[in-house]
Amino acid sequence: MNDIYYLLLWTIFFVLSIMHFFGVLKYSKHLTSVLLLVISFFVGYRNNIGLDWISYVDFYNSGVAADKLSGAYEPVFMLARWLFYSLGFRYEVFFLFLSFISLYLIKKCAEQLGVKNTYLVFLVYVSLFFCIFQFNIVRSGLMASCLWVAFTTSKEGKNKKAILWCFVAAGFHVVALLFIPLLLIINKSYSLKWVIGILLVGYVVMSFHIGDIFLDYFPFLKSIDRVAGYLDNDGEGSRGITLGAAFNLVFSLYLYFSRKDQYNQAPNFRLIINALIWGLFVTSFFNSIGMIATRVGQVLNMSLIFAWPYFIHSIKNKGVAICAFLLMTVYLVMFYNKAFLPNEILGYSPIFPFEYNFTGVFR
Repeated sequence: MNDIYYLLLWTIFFVLSIMHFFGVLKYSKHLTSVLLLVISFFVGYRNNIGLDWISYVDFYNSGVAADKLSGAYEPVFMLARWLFYSLGFRYEVFFLFLSFISLYLIKKCAEQLGVKNTYLVFLVYVSLFFCIFQFNIVRSGLMASCLWVAFTTSKEGKNKKAILWCFVAAGFHVVALLFIPLLLIINKSYSLKWVIGILLVGYVVMSFHIGDIFLDYFPFLKSIDRVAGYLDNDGEGSRGITLGAAFNLVFSLYLYFSRKDQYNQAPNFRLIINALIWGLFVTSFFNSIGMIATRVGQVLNMSLIFAWPYFIHSIKNKGVAICAFLLMTVYLVMFYNKAFLPNEILGYSPIFPFEYNFTGVFR
């Protein structure tokens, strides 16, 4: 991976994270917002980058979602497209807007959760989620950002507002509706027996391929336009435990056991750990339904972008904290490079090398 755009993107947040870690630089809301706007500019004006790029370009220009039986996407996404198109903007400006909204909402969530190093939040996000959420499954990325606003809002006891954010998220991707029941339980303090029990259930279901018969009991799912397309792509069966899932399991259990008092007393930290645990359950229990597990699991696994900063800054010994930062860096570099591997079906990477073309603002 040697493309200058991707290298600069990662390096900027790495340097800012290091400077904040050593106390050289304080967090600046304005600097972060400017950086996010610049990043959104390049995301918006990318040229043929991402698996769904051409589909979204065609959708913007025609107003028809060719990959959907109904010819339409979710209502908020459709409304945003109609507004930008009616005002005469090019599709690049629409893409820029979507990117900035999704990134800015992450920034707001980090601030609401009291994360001390927001630069580190975006370093983790860039390494683990940026390429897929900003270039490939864009609507899912917007959904994920909105849902995390819902999670942080529910933590504050504002349940009606949290449910409203879930519906906004569903306006970008209907899968968000599955998270409404989760709002009722994601902030609870779970016992050790409960955590071990729920994880065992998930991994037993995965190990014995019980999930393979899930759709036999819920056949109506295949008749839903928004869902059927994802289920039709799931003929490969169980994907097993990936390296990332194994690491998330170890990391979440370590945080749960080593910081049990903080888990019980700090709502922000508890929300982050609970999201990780529920993410592990969802990705294991629904392992056979790959596309559904991916969409739902990725939203919950986004807790990693908040968990790593919490973990690093909770270490009192500076030497140990530096070692943990180095370990995290190796982990992030490994997964960031993985994003640029050739697609198994296409035979090449749909996001590499990066290309952009500034063609103006209005059509």
